[in-house]
Amino acid sequence: MPRAQPGHFSLFCHILMLNSASASRVKAHVIPKESTFLYTTGWYLQEGESDLKKSKQLLVASVAAGMIALTAACGTGEENSAQLQKGSGSSDEDIESSTKEDEELEESVQSDTSEASESDDTENKDGSEVESTSVLSGELTVSFLDVGQGDATLFQTEEATILIDAGRHDRSDVVEHLESLGVEEIDVLAGTHPHADHIGQMADVISSYPVHEIWMSGGEAGSQTFERTLDAILASEAAYEEPRAGDVFEVGDLLITMVHPVNLTGDLNEDSLSMNIEYGDIHFLLTGDAEHGAEAEMLERNEPLEATILKAGHHGSSTSSTPDFVRAVMSEAAIYSAGVDNQYGHPHEEVRALFSDMDISFYGTAEHGTLTVVTDGAGYDIYTEKEVIPYDGAHSEPDDTKKVESQEASNDSPADCIDLNGASADELMEIIHIGEERALALIDQRPFDSVKSLTAISGIGDARVQDIKDQGLVCSP
Repeated sequence: MPRAQPGHFSLFCHILMLNSASASRVKAHVIPKESTFLYTTGWYLQEGESDLKKSKQLLVASVAAGMIALTAACGTGEENSAQLQKGSGSSDEDIESSTKEDEELEESVQSDTSEASESDDTENKDGSEVESTSVLSGELTVSFLDVGQGDATLFQTEEATILIDAGRHDRSDVVEHLESLGVEEIDVLAGTHPHADHIGQMADVISSYPVHEIWMSGGEAGSQTFERTLDAILASEAAYEEPRAGDVFEVGDLLITMVHPVNLTGDLNEDSLSMNIEYGDIHFLLTGDAEHGAEAEMLERNEPLEATILKAGHHGSSTSSTPDFVRAVMSEAAIYSAGVDNQYGHPHEEVRALFSDMDISFYGTAEHGTLTVVTDGAGYDIYTEKEVIPYDGAHSEPDDTKKVESQEASNDSPADCIDLNGASADELMEIIHIGEERALALIDQRPFDSVKSLTAISGIGDARVQDIKDQGLVCSP
């Protein structure tokens, strides 16, 4: 039987490794000390992680281990190119030389893997604060998208695109926003927690764009929206993470420090992924729907909360933004995301008054439409969609601001809430704690005069009623 020609074998390996390299997006991250580190892949599993993370991690680990084995068998891309240039002829001396090179390559791979493991850890060995080593490439644009009574925030630089939350389940505007902003791919797609007003269109985003990494809190909801999101994540080629406080990620020229949670408590709002995103000297703090308890924990742990711009927690609800927390953040401006004339009264007057008393400029999508922050890492400007009101804050020069054409957002989307007395069974099943059986029981027992009256449904008590209220999907009858 003819011996396989080295040239053909190298070409095959070369193509495979090129495909592998093109599919990879490198980011540095802190490996938690309590994790079980999978040496060959750089992936890790923590006790208490969700089944979704474990399945995604093990899948990626097996594929990555196979690629490492392929690399060891085929050699590096440079070696393969050199072999191709030499042609397909081989002598006994070539074979002996190749064997020696393979042994040296194996040692080199082990050394490189060890060095990569050390370099991936962005935490200083003395435990001091991590500083980004990347050079700012231009401007960061942050768009607080007007998605009604929901959340979606887009970070864009020349090197990175990050989307945090993906709007409501009963609208279809997030992908339209992304298209209008020129998004072509997403480096990180994060769902702060699994309520349908935050991950509502995440499945649509995953199916519409190449997404390289997906972050979730690890909390679980009983809605169809959550199930659709899980299906989309599992079907995607994206890496999957459940970040925890203390993890640090460098995504392009953005440095992200996770400040919450440490562990899951079972309260979806309180377990919201919370992060401080740094671009030069400008910091953004986003806390999802984290409430008083989570804020107190962050303060107690002395998390790095100070930020230039605070995204007001839980749509500007008084369940978030305690005076102590807001004082610790020391922001110059705060931005909330909520629907026009929403039934919850977001943002609450107590929150408005708090920011006013602390001389913090307060903006919101309900009043101003999509809000855009543009920064070069030193100064920043804030622009509104519905009115041209650039923020002339301490870091901005008024002469440098650019006017934005005022425009009224048109929205033909469905209503922002679920009507207990008119919704279908499928729609009712979007509500937390409402499965098929309870949805049918709810329809049978209509009409309901308040959310509180849902206690008439078997298995729904005061605690679950509060969860339903907090979720923010149900219209007041």
